[in-house]
Amino acid sequence: DPYVEETPEVPAGDVTFTAGEDIGLTFVNSDSVGNPYTIDQPEDKKSAEVTYTEIGQTYANLVAAVADEDEGKNAYGMTLTNNGDAAVNVRVDVRDTVNIVSDSSGATYPETPRHSCLNTNAFYREAGTEDWTSAATDNSWGGSTFVFEAGKTYELIVVYDTETFTCQDIVLPGEYSVSDITIFIDSHVANGPYSGDVKIEHINFGTATVTEGEEPETPELEPVIEAGATYAADPLSDEDAVAMTFGASAYTVAAAADNKSMDVTYSGVKGNAYAVVNAMYASEAGDNAFSFKVTNNGEAAVNLRVNLLNNGANVNVGATQDGTGVRTDMEWGGSFFTVDPGKTITGVVYFGAEITEVQFMPDSSIGDETERSGNLSFSEYKFGAFEPVEL
Repeated sequence: DPYVEETPEVPAGDVTFTAGEDIGLTFVNSDSVGNPYTIDQPEDKKSAEVTYTEIGQTYANLVAAVADEDEGKNAYGMTLTNNGDAAVNVRVDVRDTVNIVSDSSGATYPETPRHSCLNTNAFYREAGTEDWTSAATDNSWGGSTFVFEAGKTYELIVVYDTETFTCQDIVLPGEYSVSDITIFIDSHVANGPYSGDVKIEHINFGTATVTEGEEPETPELEPVIEAGATYAADPLSDEDAVAMTFGASAYTVAAAADNKSMDVTYSGVKGNAYAVVNAMYASEAGDNAFSFKVTNNGEAAVNLRVNLLNNGANVNVGATQDGTGVRTDMEWGGSFFTVDPGKTITGVVYFGAEITEVQFMPDSSIGDETERSGNLSFSEYKFGAFEPVEL
């Protein structure tokens, strides 16, 4: 069965949307990751047939420049027909790249935002129906995400704010406008590759009024591991390793062809850089543990911090290294491991809510100005359910 991204719980809310006239936008492949999408548009550019084959988690996307079509509006709308044989995962970013300079690696956050998205809310409904359903919008890394079943047509809208920009803890009042629409189709999720055929129509900017629903309760995270105590060393040994596509800016990442392992090398990374090697990954319902193996190929011990995030929020509740409990920071997030030269460890991180992202931080979360170099090999990424019990 194809992997379908888990949609985080969001306020139900309600929306009233007045669509504008259909407009033409010219969609092209972003030049960041090749040209994986074949795009067929009529002369008026009011629709786009998009096909793709064997696309992986590359974050490739379609982008269309916006001139003044958004003037006086606060929502982007379109319909999408899934002509393929499997569900498709879609992410839509309404961006202002003119007034907002961003760094999508996250390495320079909070000095630089991780995204340039103006998205605040998103909704969708199957064509021909009346009620809108809320979709997830991530203000930490940007974008609104949807899942569309095969053989169906959906309407979607993304509501945006031209007066306040938000990126997790960054809130910047100002004057913003839409510079482009960026669409990811099956390129932002794991467990690919995927092939598909979708048609985009009824492209428009309109006016939306959103009535917020009740916010879901934030789960109270309680620690489940005591540092220094003994637990099962490899509780997920019977689980299958999964493929994860990691990226980084301060580190060099060399992944295996199947994306089930990688080598990470670095030089000159400061202890207060807070740089990350990260992968977007949606855990399955019921899972509460992530395990991995890492080998230190260098000549000095490596301080490794691991963050498990739910739409930007840290959800670590405990961790073990070869069965011994290690420190987890319940206030600021992260679990902390030490990997000696020439050694391989099994790390297990327990989480208290579904996760959307995994981050490794080799030698960048120590808090000093010292520059460090290293060479690590990561492998056997696994997820599963396990109740840790002190032995």
